[in-house]
Amino acid sequence: SGMALGAFGCGKDYCDRVSPCPNDVMATPADRQQCKSTSMANQNSPCYREVFAYANCFADSVVCGAAGKPDGARTNTKATNNCVTQLSAAQVCCMSNPTATICK
Repeated sequence: SGMALGAFGCGKDYCDRVSPCPNDVMATPADRQQCKSTSMANQNSPCYREVFAYANCFADSVVCGAAGKPDGARTNTKATNNCVTQLSAAQVCCMSNPTATICK
């Protein structure tokens, strides 16, 4: 999709999320601060709202595996099913705004 959700998968509320999986690697206070700084730096970027709507939907779709860690394949499948509208809106916006910092 071209959107750097690893780097920009934040947003104010997003940055304070806790994984639903008990054995997932938890974000450190430094991780959360970096997330918030990235979010603040991009809050006026075109597509900010659309990209974070998708990021939050994706985070809502996390499926935990047997080891208590996120199951990447099952999470991707669930997000693909649940986040069609959000992903489409983010992709359309980023295609229309290819220089938007949130889309890089």
